[in-house]
Amino acid sequence: MIKLHYHPISTYSHRVLIAAAEKGIELDLSVVDVLNKQQKTEEYQQINPYCRIPAIEDGNFVLYESTTILQYLEEKYPNNPLMPESVQERALTNMHIRLCDQEFTNHVIYILKQIAFLPKDQWDLSGIKQAKELINSHLDKLSKEVDSQEFIVGNQFTLADICYATFVPYLKVMGITAPDELAPWIKNITGRESVKSVLPPNVK
Repeated sequence: MIKLHYHPISTYSHRVLIAAAEKGIELDLSVVDVLNKQQKTEEYQQINPYCRIPAIEDGNFVLYESTTILQYLEEKYPNNPLMPESVQERALTNMHIRLCDQEFTNHVIYILKQIAFLPKDQWDLSGIKQAKELINSHLDKLSKEVDSQEFIVGNQFTLADICYATFVPYLKVMGITAPDELAPWIKNITGRESVKSVLPPNVK
């Protein structure tokens, strides 16, 4: 059984939990107490030298980057596929996975860390403003590509949708309104049982 090192509040860990639920994979869950910096202990650094979660151990094999873990699960457990069959749609899915983290989640995390862990008088307001502008710019671009589709690539729930699914619900927390064209897609991905099962109550 694959062992998942994670924390219940970790959005990147949620990605792995969603994929496992969609594919019917049972995981051996191991909580890393990131709030008390357990990820920085020598013991955990033997698993992930970058001191982050999630990480997985599959026997002696270790991975510690969320999108790579998703792709590993997809290849090892091909049933209930989360990647399209066609070469072009697979390429599009991989593109959106990368764009999600490059253009979206990095900025979301920047804002959420301050909202969640710092008193308001310590927030970097100019940095938050810039991050919101970059998020809005990305959502505008994404809305033209999704354009009221059921999912981000065609009509199949894919790894790309999973990568967005645990971050999109925090738009309201950050005071950001997604373009109307994205509403059907957002409803479809956040309404899945696999996603609802991992989202914190305050963002469902």
